[in-house]
Amino acid sequence: MRVYAKEAWRLLILSAVVMLVIVLSSCGVRKVQPPPARPGKVVTHRVAFGETWRSIARDFYGDESRAKEIASYNGMKIGEKPEPGSGLRIPLKAGDAEHLEMRRKALSLYNDGLDLASKRRFAAAIETFDRALELDGGIEMARYNKAVCYQNLGMHDRAVKILEVLCRANPKNVDYLFALGNSFFYLGRYSEAEERFDAVLKIKSGHLKALYALATVYEKEGRSEKAIETWRRYLALDGTSEWADEARKHLSSLQGASGGRH
Repeated sequence: MRVYAKEAWRLLILSAVVMLVIVLSSCGVRKVQPPPARPGKVVTHRVAFGETWRSIARDFYGDESRAKEIASYNGMKIGEKPEPGSGLRIPLKAGDAEHLEMRRKALSLYNDGLDLASKRRFAAAIETFDRALELDGGIEMARYNKAVCYQNLGMHDRAVKILEVLCRANPKNVDYLFALGNSFFYLGRYSEAEERFDAVLKIKSGHLKALYALATVYEKEGRSEKAIETWRRYLALDGTSEWADEARKHLSSLQGASGGRH
């Protein structure tokens, strides 16, 4: 079973959205350095897809309760969603500028951590993510990628501690749930792995990695009928990839062992 981590983060002042995909620690990173903000200024922020008043207030002020303040300043009500691509004016006081400067430094360190992870320097990446979190504990994806680095180092017990906290705070996040299930699998905690993969599939029924992982768990537990059923579910969605070839091998082996009854 492979370990995957997918993540997106906002670099605030330039309003750029940078996407990172780490597949077994192979990633591509586009660095963006936001300029420092000055107190008493109003900056313009272009709304990224998925942003809310609360997330914008958290990013700029470190305080979600100020969401209404930003909406009102832009002539809108808190019940109206900010439109992706639109520009918002964000007023900054002295404390706000200090928060943004701290976040700028933290995001720079976060980028450095991603760079180190892409070079398979996982221990150094973990240290760098920790430094970023010391400056800004709200960079949730730094925690997630720290857990992924632990997974790549085979330190799944440490990954579990981080991922359990993330999953409690984000019970519908399929990436966090899948990653936690992965670590449970490698620790031999199959029932807990099954629970997380099931949770992923309840949220996203066509999640191929969760289906593949769940079928593997059933095999490990000796639950052949469930494994056969799940491999078939997987192959109904993916019949051409390398993973599909492996799934067919597993399915054929299980059917052979059961005397062709399935």
